Amino acid sequence: MLLLPYIKDDDKLVTRATAAVVKEYDTVWRSAPRYDSITGLSKYGGSPAARCRAVEPGHYDWMLTLQGNDLERAVQSDMAVRESGHDTTARLSRYDACDMGTVDLNCILYKIEKDMSVLHEPSRDWAALA
Repeated sequence: MLLLPYIKDDDKLVTRATAAVVKEYDTVWRSAPRYDSITGLSKYGGSPAARCRAVEPGHYDWMLTLQGNDLERAVQSDMAVRESGHDTTARLSRYDACDMGTVDLNCILYKIEKDMSVLHEPSRDWAALA
C-alpha cells in the first residue's frame, strides 16, 4: 500500500506508515514466538490465555481429554488458526498450526521486505532480507 502513487507524494504519511510497518515487522513477525530462527520463517501464534468464544457448540470438546503439553499445544494451535484468519477445517490442523510457517504469511513478509527496499527504509538492508 505504501507504494501506491497517490500515497507516494505524501512524505509525512509514508514516513509514519513505514515506521508502523517496521515496528510490527520487528515486534510481531520477527521475534519470538512467531519467528523461527532455524528456518528463517514466521508463523502464526496467539495467546493461549483464553478460549475463543466465537465457536460452534462443542468445538473444544476434543480438548477435554488432553493434559499437560498436549493441551497447551492444542490451545496454541487453535489460537494460531484464529490469528491467521483461516477457517477451522483441515488446512491447519488441531495440533501443529502453531508450528507451520505458512506460505501466505511469509509471502506477505517478503512483500514488506521488497517494499521497504524500494522505499530505501534505512534501518537495515531490506534487499538482502528479501
